[in-house]
Parts: sequence; structure tokens; C-alpha cells
Amino acid sequence: MEEMAEKIRVCVRCPLWEKRKNAVPSDGDINASVVFVGEAPGYWEDIKGLPFVGAAGKVLDALLEKIELRRESVFVLMWSSVGRLKIVSPDRWKLRLARHCTSTIRFV
Repeated sequence: MEEMAEKIRVCVRCPLWEKRKNAVPSDGDINASVVFVGEAPGYWEDIKGLPFVGAAGKVLDALLEKIELRRESVFVLMWSSVGRLKIVSPDRWKLRLARHCTSTIRFV
């Protein structure tokens, strides 16, 4: 998993890397039976390089607490591990960039 995370951190296969501060590969237990997948990194995820650390992360942490799961016992990742697909347009370009992400993940 660390090999894939490193490939994501240094990936420059599409222009999204130019806008990010940090890639956001994943966090948590890779062998977890519970996985959460976010759409794309937001501001705080980009700053910290970790998934679900912004507003959505606070909601996730509260929900995990209610069902008595620790954050360390789940696996969290972003669908777009390399940048903010939310701010990219038009949609055709967005899909083309997403294929770069998918091929990077398959490559590992």
C-alpha cells in the first residue's frame, strides 16, 4: 500500500497535481472490514495530505463514535487521490483526468 501511496504523491500524469499542495492517498487499516470512500479532497485534506480531516471528517468521526468504531480500525480514501476533481470542468475533461487516476491505481 505504501508503494501505491508514494506513486500517488509524485504523480504528474494530469494537470491536477499543479493545483494541489498534497496528494491524499489513504489512511487507516488496509485490512479493515469497513471502508469509506470520499469524492475528492477538500481544502483541509489538501493541506494535511490525509482523507476526511475537514468538515466531512468531523461528521465521520462523530458517526464512528456512535457505533463504537475507532478511526484507526477503518480504511478511508478519496476517489480522486491526486487532486480536486470537483473544481475541474468541463465534465469531459474531468472524466479524462479520472482515467489517469484509475490507470495509476491499476498500475500498482
